[in-house]
Amino acid sequence: MNWKDVEGYFSYTNLYDVAIKYCPDNATFVEVGSWMGQSTCYMGEQIKNSPKNIKFYAVDTWAGSEELDHKNAIDRLK
Repeated sequence: MNWKDVEGYFSYTNLYDVAIKYCPDNATFVEVGSWMGQSTCYMGEQIKNSPKNIKFYAVDTWAGSEELDHKNAIDRLK
């Protein structure tokens, strides 16, 4: 399983790649709004494959939003 197998809306891999490339060793990243975790998994994989020591935190309320897709997904998870 990899990040592509995780449900979500993630299409900006280049942004995360650049962040890892140019951050100093021992950096800390925080992703606010992780939804279903696709971008979180991508970042985790890239950090793992990086030679750098990077702490990574993902924060989400799991309240979703008013979008119908979000409400349906939350109902499925309940």
